Amino acid sequence: NCAFTEIGPNPRIKLTAEQLAAEARENRDQFRAKYAVNAEFLITGEVASIERGGGGNNVCLVLQTSAAPRILIEQIGNSDMLEKLMKADLPPGTKVTIVGEYNDAVSHNKPDIYLNGNIMKD
Repeated sequence: NCAFTEIGPNPRIKLTAEQLAAEARENRDQFRAKYAVNAEFLITGEVASIERGGGGNNVCLVLQTSAAPRILIEQIGNSDMLEKLMKADLPPGTKVTIVGEYNDAVSHNKPDIYLNGNIMKD
């Protein structure tokens, strides 16, 4: 049993994939300074594609945006099986929410924005 003694606002930053990409386009250095340290997101958007990561081992879900940078969340696992399952479960146009954080280490000096976290279908 548990009792909530105080319920407050959700500390996660709520943005759409388009809003996140627009902020990064506007000023990438300012974007990194704002989100690189423990910023937790709720990012909503639509799946644009499922593709292999930069090294080819991981599978990335790419969110739809009107212009670069792309918003990606990388999933680690058996690439062939994971890619097949994700493509079946999350085809382009599927509405999703990403609960996670900006991955500055992976994103640094790359054109895309990488997130760490979980994918939930809406």
